[in-house]
Amino acid sequence: MPGGIVRSIGRGYTDFTASLLAAGAGAAELQIWKQVDGVFSADPTRVPTAQLLPNITPAEAAELTYYGAEVIHPFTMEQAVQASVAIRIKNSLKPDQDGALTGVVASLWKTLGALR
Repeated sequence: MPGGIVRSIGRGYTDFTASLLAAGAGAAELQIWKQVDGVFSADPTRVPTAQLLPNITPAEAAELTYYGAEVIHPFTMEQAVQASVAIRIKNSLKPDQDGALTGVVASLWKTLGALR
């Protein structure tokens, strides 16, 4: 479809669509299911010491996306931040894991952790 969402956005259009729905519905959290445990400090296939980031701020997620992380599309993150919707990345192969959380809640947890 010329000029459609797939052509305009490319990869991540389903996540972007979900973020629009979550923002429109006033959701507190959007779960995005991938085949990864969440957001890592680096590409774990290239950096063996990469660590899973259980809580990241929107700014940190945006920075990782800018440098090539493909877990969260920048447009998805933008919609979630504007609507104050947290994004939780869950592993579809390991559904019992907590996943990685971005957003206001993650920012709060980071602040509280720093105060300890």
